Amino acid sequence: MTDRHHGGRRYRLISAGAVALAALAVMVPGCSNGILGNRGGDTRCGDFLSQDEQAQRETIRAYLREGGEDPVNLQIDTTRVIVLGFCRTIGRDDDPIRRIEGNR
Repeated sequence: MTDRHHGGRRYRLISAGAVALAALAVMVPGCSNGILGNRGGDTRCGDFLSQDEQAQRETIRAYLREGGEDPVNLQIDTTRVIVLGFCRTIGRDDDPIRRIEGNR
């Protein structure tokens, strides 16, 4: 085989690797939702507090959707502030954020 043929195969392998890495980057955006994805109300306070604001908003959106709601920005922002207050005061790192409902 010629060097040209090997170069083409190498280019295809590098291209396939780049596409795979790009797909992984889309599935796991900056660890904001982590490898396991967004767990909504089951997200633990420690994990929630380590998320950036956008990831927290997505977690709250998923949590509110679990209750059958289609949340608007005001609901998401208000619930986020409530969860932040809970997790920073009486919540423990291993408490799920749904504890704001008063359930264990």
